[in-house]
Amino acid sequence: MIRAFGYSDQGRFRPTNEDCFAVQADAGLCVVADGLGGHNAGDVAARITVDTIVEAVRQSDRSPMAAPPVADVLRAAIDLASERIRDAALLDPRCAGMGTTVVAARISGHRLSVAHAGPRQGRGSPTRSTARSPHRPNREIVDADRVKRASVAHLR
Repeated sequence: MIRAFGYSDQGRFRPTNEDCFAVQADAGLCVVADGLGGHNAGDVAARITVDTIVEAVRQSDRSPMAAPPVADVLRAAIDLASERIRDAALLDPRCAGMGTTVVAARISGHRLSVAHAGPRQGRGSPTRSTARSPHRPNREIVDADRVKRASVAHLR
């Protein structure tokens, strides 16, 4: 049995907490999103992302169709979250330029799948990168007005 919990603190320097997380123990799912500081509405982007991933995993679990690989579900959920962030930013000028990083992990059987998206580590701004999966060719994920890094790793 695996136990998980989450805790977030806005710290002393920011007026709002732009972190968001979900722990869905019954689904073996943990998601953490961190809104991009210095951008508008990072907290909104983080909430949209976490809610979208949880919703997508739950919907996949309820589907009467054969379940796709977990990595594909996580990848599609991140793509959908990206679309929802872009749409929200277009509808509300206060959300223009919002973005978030995300890490989602799911245990299914004896397999752990991890997906993440966001700016490259160690860089001042998001940069172009590719998504990689052992079972799919490289592709790029576009989020809002920037290309974000996303990849899926499989651990046995």
